[in-house]
Amino acid sequence: MNPLRRRRLLLLLLLVVAAAIATTLVVMALQRNVAYLYTPVEVLRGETGA
Repeated sequence: MNPLRRRRLLLLLLLVVAAAIATTLVVMALQRNVAYLYTPVEVLRGETGA
């Protein structure tokens, strides 16, 4: 494999892995704070499920 092509492939692979890690961290953070995604009306009505 051409060294330039190999370097580009490695860079692309690293970018995909970094994006996957960032996405995973964001999803985990949102799962912990899911209570903030309820509207005030839902909380007052008791529709939060908690």
